[in-house]
Amino acid sequence: MPGQYTITYFPVRGRVEAIRMLLADQGQQWTEDVVTVEIWRNGDLKKSSAYVDALQT
Repeated sequence: MPGQYTITYFPVRGRVEAIRMLLADQGQQWTEDVVTVEIWRNGDLKKSSAYVDALQT
């Protein structure tokens, strides 16, 4: 079952750990969208934000 939240981030150690802990503590479910360098260079995400780490509801 997909979560109510989507976490989008670069796969760098520790970048979203606090968000994961917060969501787990509150009993929420989430899905993760990992952005690789190739996706960043070729996608629209590069145009939309200087920072990739995002939490979408």
